[in-house]
Amino acid sequence: MSTFEHPGRRVTDVLIFDEHPIVAQELARLLGNTPGLNVCATASSIEEAREAARCYAPHVVVMDPLARNSDAMGAIEEFNSQFGSAIAVFSVFDDDDSRNAAATRGASAFISKASETRELVDALLVMARQLASDESYRIASIDTVRPAFASIPSRSATADCVEK
Repeated sequence: MSTFEHPGRRVTDVLIFDEHPIVAQELARLLGNTPGLNVCATASSIEEAREAARCYAPHVVVMDPLARNSDAMGAIEEFNSQFGSAIAVFSVFDDDDSRNAAATRGASAFISKASETRELVDALLVMARQLASDESYRIASIDTVRPAFASIPSRSATADCVEK
């Protein structure tokens, strides 16, 4: 997997997959300002997400499992097995059926789009710490972490694949 050391901490590569480009771009902006997280790519279709995962081997994929014209719920299993990525589901649907379906397929976290920004960031930071400590992708709870903010550039999934 692609990691690099940041002074005093490990950096976790994140792929954002949301069918709405404005959502993906704003998430990239937000997460790109979070120390320890590097948005390696954004994607607005399952095909772009697969290509980005192949190119960048992200540690974590933030995805909306109900994207149109895709089996993104099935993609949770695919991204876990083929790319070794932990999955954070980020969805407008916050019902028990959606949560259970995501968990059954192997999602590590489920965050409602109605949540506060801090909840998404905290969930990803918890996942990053677990990946750094024991490679266990399952999280039981959200810890509270208050990181300082710094700018980390992001790339688009349509960029050429570059070996890291």
